[in-house]
Amino acid sequence: PNDRLDKYWPITLSDNGIRDWVISHIKGGIIRNAYTRFSLLSDNENISLEDITARVIFSGFDLNYSNHFPHITNVSGVADFTKKGMNIALNDGEVLNSRIKDSIVAIDDFSDEEVILKISGQSYGNSADSLKHANYQSEFAKYLEKYLNGDSKNSFDIRVPLSDNITLNKTYIAVSSNIANLKNDFVKGDLKISSKKDFFSNSFNTKVDLTNSELGIKALDIERKLGDVADLGLSVVVS
Repeated sequence: PNDRLDKYWPITLSDNGIRDWVISHIKGGIIRNAYTRFSLLSDNENISLEDITARVIFSGFDLNYSNHFPHITNVSGVADFTKKGMNIALNDGEVLNSRIKDSIVAIDDFSDEEVILKISGQSYGNSADSLKHANYQSEFAKYLEKYLNGDSKNSFDIRVPLSDNITLNKTYIAVSSNIANLKNDFVKGDLKISSKKDFFSNSFNTKVDLTNSELGIKALDIERKLGDVADLGLSVVVS
């Protein structure tokens, strides 16, 4: 059981906070196989870690990388750790009402002045989940499914500076989606959407390809029929 990992991972092998981060943020599930190779330096009574490589093959993990973002649950994959960083390859998992596949959770360098957690990969499921990552516990997220529904296939790239004060403003989020069967008061059909929020911004700059959908905004006297080439650009600010 992964919840017993702290009993098998020596406290002395915790340079750069690798051990503490894993035990605090990854819960549940089963470790199916694991190995490690490490070397120690002894200077009189002081022992320090010179180098370490480790691999863990797992299933059923729950990853809580930040309370500001939805947890990734029931994850299976392979995690590789070195003294410098980590790379967790997620073969399968669940987030909100979607499934993820072929994804990566990585930290390039634990010793960087600003440690960045990188999350990238593919997902499919409820279209609204793509933007719920922006602030999934907010009022903004509650109304998303009214306007962003249907089924979607997505790619995502999220980068979170790890600190005691993680905020949306400090993160980078980029999402692209192919959405089928969208239906709201303005758009019906299929569309392609891409949205990006840069570091130190609360604005999601979004582009929508409406060629395979119908668009009607009566208040602005805008109407586009299925097959008409049409793009929509907008900026959504999340406070």
